[in-house]
Amino acid sequence: MSKKELETRLDTLFTTSSQVDGEHASGDITGLIGQYAHGNEPSHGTAFLYAYSSEPWKTSALTKKILACFYQNTPSGLCGNDDCGQMSAWYVLTSIGMYPMCPGSDEFILTAPEFDKTVINLANGKKFTIKVKGDR
Repeated sequence: MSKKELETRLDTLFTTSSQVDGEHASGDITGLIGQYAHGNEPSHGTAFLYAYSSEPWKTSALTKKILACFYQNTPSGLCGNDDCGQMSAWYVLTSIGMYPMCPGSDEFILTAPEFDKTVINLANGKKFTIKVKGDR
């Protein structure tokens, strides 16, 4: 599949009607943007697939929207079930501007961080610092 084809398919996923119906539709489908369901944890990497498309900037645009729409500072502030911390992990990693697309790999897809500066204390005593330069 070409980069342009991937972009087109992702655009379709995120812009198709969010209406869910039919006898097999689950009542717990949450966090919809088009047919993307953020409340379904296995879908969490989908927004980051734009990094492999002809328009990689769409990853940042979409992750900012997901952060703003589906994470609130309220008792019911998550759009899904935080199974073993997956929803929270997605929030933290995306907020600092990185996502491990392939678990167990040391490669990350980057997105626009929510913070001007983040410092991660590493196990070896060193610090990994993420700084935003210019406007976000």
